[in-house]
Amino acid sequence: RKDIRTGIRKDIRTGIRKDIRTGIRKDIWTGIRKDIRTCIRKDIRTGIRKDIKTGIRKDIRTGIRKDIKTGIRKDIRTGIRKDIRTGIRKDIRTGIRNDIRTGIRKDIRTGIRKDIKTGIRKDIRTGIRKDIWTGIRKDIRTCIRKDIRT
Repeated sequence: RKDIRTGIRKDIRTGIRKDIRTGIRKDIWTGIRKDIRTCIRKDIRTGIRKDIKTGIRKDIRTGIRKDIKTGIRKDIRTGIRKDIRTGIRKDIRTGIRNDIRTGIRKDIRTGIRKDIKTGIRKDIRTGIRKDIWTGIRKDIRTCIRKDIRT
């Protein structure tokens, strides 16, 4: 069936409506809209948009973008990128990388690495290691240990 005024074609058997002017196809049963020109699929029920060319999925409700090819999730609201394969979280706003598997946080701007498990901070630029729990600083280059408490 074709509506001449609106330019919408409807296939009764498959349940697909197609707007000739905009180039949008809509499946009535599944609730999936597909734009032929931009190659974007949108599921109305779940609120997930998928770009077929780039392979990027975007959840409109949560604001999470997921790249299927690279495996990187990005939360637009918090600004946190997460690589699913390596397990590294990166905060774009603060510049802190967090490795979930090893438990090492790294500040890219200051160059300070922090091991959450052992409690050791290491400054890559100066080469100074500091134990947070014992309060002992150690310079790797000069091999000088300093106890801050005593």
